Amino acid sequence: MAVSTDNETRLVLFQSIGLNEQKARETLKNHDLTRVLETTIDEAKKILPNENQITKSIGNLLYALSTKSKQQIYNLHSYLIKYICEEKIKNEQQLIATIDYLLTNPTEPVDQKALEESAGIGVIVTSEEIKHMVEEIIEQNKTKLLEQKYEFSMGTLFGEVRKRLKWADGGKIKTEMDNQ
Repeated sequence: MAVSTDNETRLVLFQSIGLNEQKARETLKNHDLTRVLETTIDEAKKILPNENQITKSIGNLLYALSTKSKQQIYNLHSYLIKYICEEKIKNEQQLIATIDYLLTNPTEPVDQKALEESAGIGVIVTSEEIKHMVEEIIEQNKTKLLEQKYEFSMGTLFGEVRKRLKWADGGKIKTEMDNQ
């Protein structure tokens, strides 16, 4: 598929990966970002057998890759796009870690094992692990929680859980904290 030149076609393309119309139009105003995102989507479509497989979560990561990556590693985007399309990079935190790894190791061939280790690719944090860690952190801070009650910053606890379970889904951590 050739890269499109028509802005209306680009608008539809950007919306097809989950961007709302406003964000898609905003993206079109930045010519460099438009070019990178369009190329990224085009490459993702070559990896995925059916273009409808660019789910909103994959689309969000492709957009994040296009906005957060640096020019010096554009030649390595194919590695990241493949990991995103295979859903091995599952969240923005892993994506940023892979970008950081490639910025410090920008030459090919890429040491995929080291890249995967540095970005938590393949690491699965279960709901049970999250539940136990949240319980542990709350228990450690129980005295402060009881003293300060509503004045206590839950962000502190969230940050501590995040620090200990680096690759855990932030939404699941928040849900578990709300439940407890």
